[in-house]
Amino acid sequence: MELNGVLIWMNPVQRWMNGVLMWMNPVQRWMNPVQRWMNGVQRWMNGVQRWMNPVQRWMNGVQRWMNPVQRWMNGVQRWINDDSNPPLP
Repeated sequence: MELNGVLIWMNPVQRWMNGVLMWMNPVQRWMNPVQRWMNGVQRWMNGVQRWMNPVQRWMNGVQRWMNPVQRWMNGVQRWINDDSNPPLP
């Protein structure tokens, strides 16, 4: 007897679940290309990132190499500007 009651109560739930599933299908279908596109964008970003890494490293190296040069140039500039100093031997 109780089983019948449960079944009667289950029917609308079942029907509602079916409706939700039916509504989800087109959404799912629509989401698939979006998902695929997002994956492509992600892959492209990864590629750009991978390509940027050596460039970044190279830039860092150039920066590191430029620092002493910059410091040396500054020193030369200061030495040229400072007239009170005798010329270097």
